[in-house]
Formats: sequence, structure tokens, C-alpha cells
Amino acid sequence: MSIVSTTGPRSPPELSNAEPRTVDTLLAGNEALIARIRLCFGVDHPTFARDVLPLIHAYANYVGWLPATPADHFDRPGGLFQLGLQTGFFSVQGTDAYIFSGRQTISARRQLEPRWRMATFVAGLCGELHRVLVALEVVDDAGATWPPLLSPLSSWLDARGNAPCHVRWRVPATEARSTGLLVLLHVVPNALLQHLAEDNDLIVPHMLASIGGLPLFRGHNVLDDLVRRSTALVVERDLRAHGKPTSGPANASHQTRYLVDGLQRLVATDSAWRPNEDKSRVWYARDGLYLVWPGAARDLCRLLEGEQIAGMPDAADDILSRLLNADLLRKTAEDEPIWHIRPPGASAALAAVKLVSPALLLNGLGGTVLPLDDPLAPVRSDSSRPLHPQSDGEQLPLIAAADAETPRAPPTPSDGAPTPTARWELNAPLRLSAGVRHALAAILVESSEQVVPLEDGHALFLPLHLFDAHGIAPAIAIRALSELGMLLLDAPHALPTVKRLDAAGADVIGIRLKRKFTEPADSSGPLALAAQPTC
Repeated sequence: MSIVSTTGPRSPPELSNAEPRTVDTLLAGNEALIARIRLCFGVDHPTFARDVLPLIHAYANYVGWLPATPADHFDRPGGLFQLGLQTGFFSVQGTDAYIFSGRQTISARRQLEPRWRMATFVAGLCGELHRVLVALEVVDDAGATWPPLLSPLSSWLDARGNAPCHVRWRVPATEARSTGLLVLLHVVPNALLQHLAEDNDLIVPHMLASIGGLPLFRGHNVLDDLVRRSTALVVERDLRAHGKPTSGPANASHQTRYLVDGLQRLVATDSAWRPNEDKSRVWYARDGLYLVWPGAARDLCRLLEGEQIAGMPDAADDILSRLLNADLLRKTAEDEPIWHIRPPGASAALAAVKLVSPALLLNGLGGTVLPLDDPLAPVRSDSSRPLHPQSDGEQLPLIAAADAETPRAPPTPSDGAPTPTARWELNAPLRLSAGVRHALAAILVESSEQVVPLEDGHALFLPLHLFDAHGIAPAIAIRALSELGMLLLDAPHALPTVKRLDAAGADVIGIRLKRKFTEPADSSGPLALAAQPTC
């Protein structure tokens, strides 16, 4: 197979006589990664060859040597295959830290956990299938176009004697990840889907939602969390490995996906984002849907930081630039991105951005959100006001959770609280996973100078990077501690991370561990790292 990439209607002739690339050659070039995938599954060679290898072969047959992008990440021949294979590898590797069926019996978990791992791998492998339908088309010299809904690329090329073909990119490409579900059966057989669906009603819906980029408004999709983190990591690594910028217009489409996804999840899960409620970040009227700015950007930054999504913008202006470049925001009559709205009950106008379509955020909420009758913005906005009037030219903090600014946690403890150098022992519930328990206990003992009492001594601030130092991903620690109610939150559904200034004045991202799950260490004897259960 010989494929030439081009954005125009014609292909350059110089590669037309290149040596044909076969699917076997593609697979052989990725043998090392395929071997690592087998190790992640923890199965022997016959089992891997029976259960997993056919999926990899089917994906290679379907996408062939197609690049993933015209001039960005994985833009080389075979890039789309490598993108899927690497994402699948890191996704299934991440399942080692999760128990998907934690509320099931041991015998049920023994049956369901391998299926969750397989579904996670499939979601990572096939998460970019939509590109073959919306981003490119493959054309041969006679003008015939590959029909991706009907057959894999390798079958279509074999029928034409592996004649030279050309990739024509659609610019701009439509972001429609759900179209990948239309061609999923070319990679994943019905028999595997049936196997994944047996004795449960969660695995297949969660896998399909991840592949199609569809939010689940009931329940948390841990599988999709792993795939999203893995995709961002793989793209970031590829850009760095090939000396390409990890931010800026060239990488905007990749980042925009995560920004929009984050906004959708905030609307679905965060009480401060319920449309048209007092002090909400989201206001919806007949003249459009608005996000209070830069507060909405700060909430989004906190979400992406807590999930450790690689390569994302971390400032309100950067997020604003990405959304504008993606044509997701509507400007004022004066060509300004910031509107000034006056929601019901507001004593003063609020700075906000306006989405091009309310459906971007409200589509999954059904008909539960009705627009306000009165418009929120005047016919003409005051373009003479600065971009972010409430920032006064200062660096924007990333942790505000409401319109009334929440002060940063001070670098010194409250009066009467133990000093920052006090040492602590963990008093955690037995249900806390062993890995997180041991890491947390070690942090309290070994890094006591960085553990600071807050909230009048009712919580301890723990920097997230300390979990990395003990081999635990921060997102895994946050999830485990949140499930047991061990973190202090500003509201029931508020994000768990906060930011404070250290002694040097630098920002540190961390969590607030409830004080009742710790006790002062006995300075007269050795400090025990083992956690003690609560009564």
C-alpha cells in the first residue's frame, strides 16, 4: 500500500512509485509495544493471540498506514495505528490501579474485572476511528474513494492491486467523535461485544460512550477517564519526541476537545454550574448561553489539573484563545470576546463569554433547562471595558469556586492549630486501598514540613506532587479518598483540589485531608507508617 498525504485535490507524484507498505510490515514495526500490551494483560501467549491480537490486527487492517493528522501529532504514515495502539496500551496499564466492580462479590469481580480491562483497551484503541469519516478521505489515481463505512482500508486497497492512493484532508474537519461508532464493528466483532455485555449492563455502555465522546450523566465513567488521560499523554509525548510545539494553534483542536468535554462535565456535575441559579457560572436566556468569565475558566483549570490531563492550557486567556480559534464563542458587535450581562438579582454587570450554541453544554440535560425570557446582554456591549475587569491586571488564580472570590489558603496555619512541622499518623478506614494508605501514611511522616493545617485545624493541606513521589497517581489518590469522605470540600460536589502559596510564594496544588483521619505522632517514640482503622 502506498499512501500520499495532501490537503489539496491532487497528490504529489513523487511518492507514487514508493515501495508498497503492508499491514504485516506495520504490525512488525510495533512488535515491542504489542509485547508490552501482552504483559499489561498478564496472560500467556496463546490467550493473548486468541483474545487481544485479533483486535490489533483488525484495527491495523482497517486504518492501514493512514496518518492521524495532516501536520500535527502522529502525522506520519501509520500514525493513526500508532495513536490507537499507544492509547490502548496506556489505558489498559492504568486499570491496574482501579477496581471497577468494587461493590460486587469476589466471584463476580473475578468475572467482570478482565472484561473491564478489555473494554478499556478497546476504547483506547478505537477512540480515534472517527477521523477516517470526518477528517480525511482516501482516493486512488482513478478518482475512486475508499468507502470507510463498507470495508477496511486494506480490503479496498487489495481489490485495487495496492495501487498508489492519496489522503485528502478536510479543512476544517468537523469534530464528530460519535461517528467512530459507525465503523466499530469493522474492528470489534459482535461476539466480543456480547461477551463484554454478559452479566452486567455497564461495560459496553461505558466503552461506547468513551469511543463516541458521549457524556454519561448518571454514574462516573472511570474507563473514559483512563482513555482521556492516556490520549492526552500520548499526544503530548509524540509532539515532544518530534520537536513540535505542545501548545498554540497547531495543537488547538486536540486541546479544544478536552476543554469542551470539561465544560460539559462541569454543567452535569457541579452545583455551581447549574444554569440560571443564584451565583451560577452558567446563564441561559433567549439571547444565548453565557459563561461567567474568568470564573468559568478557573473552574475548568481546576478540573483538568485534578485529573492530570497533560498539555492543557492553565490560564483564562489561553482557554479563551482556544475557544475563539475553534469558533465556539460569539463576539460582541464591537468584535470583543467579553460580554457584560446582568443576570436576575445581580447588583452589577458580570463579564461573560457567549457560546455559539447552547447545545454545546445543554444538549445532554434534556428539556430541564428553560431559557430566561429577558435578554442577559444589552444590544451593544461596552467595548471600552478591559478584557477581564475584575482581575485588575493581576495573575488570575485558578481555584475560585464562586463569584465571591475565595482567598487562597494562607501559607501559615490558623491560630491555635499545630505548627506546620508537626508530624502526623494516619487513622484511615480499612476500606482505603493499600497503595493509597501506605503512600498517605508515608507522606504524613516523611514530608511533615509540607503538610500544613488549614480551616482552623480541621484539615491538613497535602501537596499532590507528594503522591507522585510515592508511586501513586494523584487522580487515583483523590478518587480513593473522595469515595471514603476523607477530603474537605467547599460544597458536596465541589472539586477536591485547592491551591495555596508555599513559604517561597509559589503556587502549590493539593488536597485538604480531614483532620479526624489523622492524629499527632508521638514524638517520644518511632513513627509508625501503618494506618490504624477507625472504629
